[in-house]
Amino acid sequence: MNELDDDLRIKELKVVLVGDSGAGKTSIATRFCNDEFTRQYTPTAGIDFFMKNLSLGPYKNVNIYVWDVGGLSLRGAMLDKYVYCAEIFTMDLSRINAVSRLNHILPTIKMTDLEENKEYKVSSIRLVDNAKCKTVVASLNDENNIFLPTRTAKILMENPEQIELMNTAAMANKLYIFYIGTQYCKFEFISKESS
Repeated sequence: MNELDDDLRIKELKVVLVGDSGAGKTSIATRFCNDEFTRQYTPTAGIDFFMKNLSLGPYKNVNIYVWDVGGLSLRGAMLDKYVYCAEIFTMDLSRINAVSRLNHILPTIKMTDLEENKEYKVSSIRLVDNAKCKTVVASLNDENNIFLPTRTAKILMENPEQIELMNTAAMANKLYIFYIGTQYCKFEFISKESS
């Protein structure tokens, strides 16, 4: 592929707007994507999607997908799925209640984004029921969520008590993941006594 073809390829970015009702998320999304603004307030029910195509830096064709998450959805079970793989995650920090409701939501990264041959503290591990299937998510170092590989998730889901035991160990700072890496995303769970 030559340089011109690379410039013309479509790039995609996902932006997620999160905050209390009335924070202005929909106003930001409609102004950015549609170049419109209204003073009329209508709460977002669930989630709204917007898209804008523009040139960004060296890329001539960038699709920016804006996910406008309704304020009432902050209490819902789907929030972690909305922010999954978002390149940009924004929220209204001027309202402290929004921050306190989001303490369990962390950016989600791919396991392949982890540094090879490195140990990560597991903050929590839990079963989630996403739109396609059930899976297992681990929070690492109180910074990021990762979806465990399907083969590992299936083994853990066969014994839900194991997930509970692992989460108890994680909450006590006794559970770690050592990420080995390679093309197969090899990793090991390590149990340690807290120091």
